[in-house]
Amino acid sequence: MGVMTPPLLLLAGLWLLGHGASAATEKAPAADVYFRIKCVDSETRAGVPLVLLRTANYIDLYSDSAGNIAFYEPGLMGQVVWFAVMADGYNVSNAPDAPLLPYPSPYDSGVKLNTTQGATVVVELQRTQVAQRVFRLTGGGLYRDSVLTGHLEDIPDSVKPRALVDPRSGSLGQDSLQVVSYQNTVWWFFGDTACGHSARQTNCDNTGMYSVGARSCLPSGGGTCDLSQPPGLTFFGEGGSPKPMAPIEPLAENTWVSQFITVKDGDDELLFGKYFKNPSGRNGVMQWDAAKNQFNEVSEWPTGSMTIDGGHPIRLFSPADAADGENYAFLSSGFGVVKVPRTKAAMVDYSQWIRVVDSGCNSINYNSYAKRYLCIGGSGLPQTGVDVPITVSWSHSMLGPFVNASKVIDYTASGSSCYNPLQVPHLDADGGKTMFIACSYTAMWSNIDTNPNEWTSCLFGANGKQNCAPTAPRYEYNNIVQKVDVSLILP
Repeated sequence: MGVMTPPLLLLAGLWLLGHGASAATEKAPAADVYFRIKCVDSETRAGVPLVLLRTANYIDLYSDSAGNIAFYEPGLMGQVVWFAVMADGYNVSNAPDAPLLPYPSPYDSGVKLNTTQGATVVVELQRTQVAQRVFRLTGGGLYRDSVLTGHLEDIPDSVKPRALVDPRSGSLGQDSLQVVSYQNTVWWFFGDTACGHSARQTNCDNTGMYSVGARSCLPSGGGTCDLSQPPGLTFFGEGGSPKPMAPIEPLAENTWVSQFITVKDGDDELLFGKYFKNPSGRNGVMQWDAAKNQFNEVSEWPTGSMTIDGGHPIRLFSPADAADGENYAFLSSGFGVVKVPRTKAAMVDYSQWIRVVDSGCNSINYNSYAKRYLCIGGSGLPQTGVDVPITVSWSHSMLGPFVNASKVIDYTASGSSCYNPLQVPHLDADGGKTMFIACSYTAMWSNIDTNPNEWTSCLFGANGKQNCAPTAPRYEYNNIVQKVDVSLILP
């Protein structure tokens, strides 16, 4: 038999959506035309997302959220092909079907694989960082290669409807994450948004200018919700489409949202958050309006007011601090910790927002396994001459000081970054022994170490210029989730 022609991506997508979750063990049409490369963690055997395999003629292939790569290249099928293997936080290691072929720096080590159509070869990777990369949260093509190779069993049921693209939102990329549990569901908020029908710089035809949001299930809310699977996101717009969440004046400027706080008001649960207008710096407090399905401004802060935007409230408190956590919100950011009473009146009264610590963390939460507060620190961004990884440090007090910082995530080997990291506390597992950290992956900042005053030099269409890291298709400008075994970072 000669070399078969691969199916169209659209055909595979339509097949998947038409058959639904019940077809998890079936194969997509003509899946056997592909050679499947499965990238796995040599310790956990779990698939590793965002692994780059590169041929000698610079054909770049990236593993999907299940660690799968669907390879079909006319002229390179049915023969031995060399693949360099590169992955931030991992090194390629020996495997029975893919023995390691090491090369000294600056060359990349890799593997020689026989590209047999319909066959699978496992490439093993040894973790060099504490965190395991587990899935991409946002964007299109989450499990693209799993669909193309017909391995739908690798796709969690929770995200099968958007394995290729979210048919309702059409979202392809989303910036920094904020998350809050509200009304027995998890609410997810994102900054800039990319979609297929408009240029990247238009922010999805301005939809993303005012931030967008989505909801997913929460086990305490009842019903079926498997936290071992990635969340299934449903956006707030009509039919599950993205919609502007905080259209606050001036509308010519972006609205960035953060620091979401829930407040009990009699029998009602209210939701407040901070807004920041870029570039003017106008900022204040907003409140969720269920009737309008959006946030409205309820308080504008004075010009030059304290900076806490972009950070996250403490969600998990120690038993000793539980009462304080009920009565007050504690808001952490890189600029410190702010305390405010959990009342409707205090939310709109700037004088009741009191800074209690001058230095802070991206996010702080109590960890039941460690019996300590854990601080997610580090910008995840390159800086001039300095490697700035994402770290976890600890303290017996939620206000610090935090000590013994452990590097857990580092994307600097590729020149990329994963910025605005935060813990996603409702995903905690094993009594807190396993914690999850999300961050926004991009090559956009890769030139900031050589041009610290020109952060836009690698912005969007400029990628590929001198000193700019290569952009990873589908991963660029999206949120990646990593999990950390807390026992590995305790003293």
